[in-house]
Amino acid sequence: MILNNLLRESYHIDLMKLNFTAMLFNTKGIDSLIKLLDDPDPSIYKQIKAELISKGLGIIPYLESHQLLPQSSGTFNIRVEKLIDELRFGSIYDALQEWSVSEDKNLLSAFVILSRIQYPEDNETFLLDEINRIKQKIWLELNPRMTSFEQIKVFNRVFFEIMGFKHCEENYGKMNSIYLRDILESRTGTSLGLSILYSTIAQFLHIPVYCLLLPNLTILAYLDNLNLPFRRFIKNKYGVLFYFNPVKEGSFHDHKAIEDFLQKTETAFDRSFFEPCSNTKIVQSLIDEIILNTTNIQKIKLLRLLKESLNQSSNNSIANR
Repeated sequence: MILNNLLRESYHIDLMKLNFTAMLFNTKGIDSLIKLLDDPDPSIYKQIKAELISKGLGIIPYLESHQLLPQSSGTFNIRVEKLIDELRFGSIYDALQEWSVSEDKNLLSAFVILSRIQYPEDNETFLLDEINRIKQKIWLELNPRMTSFEQIKVFNRVFFEIMGFKHCEENYGKMNSIYLRDILESRTGTSLGLSILYSTIAQFLHIPVYCLLLPNLTILAYLDNLNLPFRRFIKNKYGVLFYFNPVKEGSFHDHKAIEDFLQKTETAFDRSFFEPCSNTKIVQSLIDEIILNTTNIQKIKLLRLLKESLNQSSNNSIANR
């Protein structure tokens, strides 16, 4: 028995040595590959890049550590930065592809995925916990006897007045008002970002609120899902009880206000401007907003690929997510 124990301990020690040696070899191999990134031969660079990309996100810490070396050339650092972007966007691309074929195409999930563009190491638990905290505050103020208007008035009071959410100033800090983390921390967002957050929380509370895209503006629509008799006299032909605007702290509007807006912006009338749109289209609009506020050409190219990867819905109905 003693001999067997000694043999097991010896085997365990040898296995640890083998694993350490393999890890050391892999690390040295990775370092050697990274150092070849500034090779002037395009074909060699292409092969090295493909090999590094095949190793996935785990290679990023190694790449970042090499950027800090004083002997790194300008070409090397540019290529490393591009490679890191491609690896991160590759992960986001894969996640969005999974989202696009999911059954419900949950809008919050896509919002969290796109936040990784700006915050690749983001803690998703923090984001979801903060949203749950907001949801809980609103839920405590609601009761089942409220009408749809009363529900939204209460929601608006908690969301805009108590929690302090507001629309960002035009062209002022807009880039810091697009991503979910920024909106939750600064309580400031674009009309699109605020609408996504508002509708997501509302749907968690079983309130049928959805996003509606207008030219350079996103508003919210309360759907007549229940079609209760007392609501029928205000139901419009688009299946919407009323519209409200997050830019103006949830002020209520009817379809005539949308018509006036379209006339003012010289936009041709289309049914799609009066009905909530698909979650796919909302995500594509969010990517467009990120592109408009990005100056890095490499990232713009990758963002366009992200957008193109999402199949455009065949129509503008929320039924087709």
